[in-house]
Amino acid sequence: MQRVLSSSLSSRLPDYEHLETLVSFVERAQEKLHPAALILFGSLTKGNYYLDSDADICVILAQPEVSWGEGYKQVAPFDPEGVVQPLVYGTEQFLKMVRDANGLALEVCHDGWVLAGDEGYIQRLEEAFAEAKRHFGLEKTESGWLMRKEG
Repeated sequence: MQRVLSSSLSSRLPDYEHLETLVSFVERAQEKLHPAALILFGSLTKGNYYLDSDADICVILAQPEVSWGEGYKQVAPFDPEGVVQPLVYGTEQFLKMVRDANGLALEVCHDGWVLAGDEGYIQRLEEAFAEAKRHFGLEKTESGWLMRKEG
């Protein structure tokens, strides 16, 4: 994962039509929720986005676990336009996904840009990702993940 300041998104995504909406979402979520991590991932971080693509954001709330509906209700008001597509998890819930080599969690950790969050938690996340890669012998391919070892 790369650390990227939301203020530098304009230089990384210069033609992105919804940049202002994305930055506003990050600022509001950070101010109101104080999440453990806000991680942009998907086409925007891979560079294969369309100018009007949605913005995939993994929102990791400070509580250990959160249901999808409960988490979504907390973050949806920060983007009334529906440009930001938030996936909301709790801290331990997302760490477990990484440790279990969940494909989505692996993508978030591999390609994600950390826009905000708690440095201690982000460090734990990076360590869990490195451990999962070693444990499962994970290798990133063009089309996904290859597992060389059984877990």
